Amino acid sequence: MASVATFAALGAAAGGLSAAGLLPATAGDGAERAESTQEDFYNSAELPQRYAEALEDFEGDFPKSTVTQEVLQARSQMGAALPADAGKANVEDGLEDVMAAETWLCAWQGELLDAAANDDQEGVRDAGEQLRGWYDLEAVKEWVVDPGKQWEKTILEPALDGDTGPMQSLMDMCYPGNSAQE
Repeated sequence: MASVATFAALGAAAGGLSAAGLLPATAGDGAERAESTQEDFYNSAELPQRYAEALEDFEGDFPKSTVTQEVLQARSQMGAALPADAGKANVEDGLEDVMAAETWLCAWQGELLDAAANDDQEGVRDAGEQLRGWYDLEAVKEWVVDPGKQWEKTILEPALDGDTGPMQSLMDMCYPGNSAQE
């Protein structure tokens, strides 16, 4: 079983782990998972390809906007952000799905922030409705633990009420290798 620390180290190397301090789930964290076996892991050198495939097969809809294209372009570089010895580590199957879900989250958060910056209340509402689906994504249900839905309470709800600061602060994780969105 990969520990949260192992997952966090690989996630950080791949451009950020989780929004709002959300943690990947491990057995015993409330995730409905059986004990991991050796077959549940793969060589981390496969991660960029698996991430690309997870994006292709992703269950959610991405917004069709310039912001989304910027997020997808930035996050497509995550394979290059892996440590030089990436092929010497194994990661648990599912990391690629969480990364795809986080890309979706980044795209919709970017959409909401762009709408808010342009005083587009309908766009804010539409993006907010999409973002409320975060907890319904399969990868999130299986891998992410967010006790009490803290992301919704501390990031999404304030943004919908006009305080986009907390959400904006999360956008750094959406642009691997950059300390801030450019």
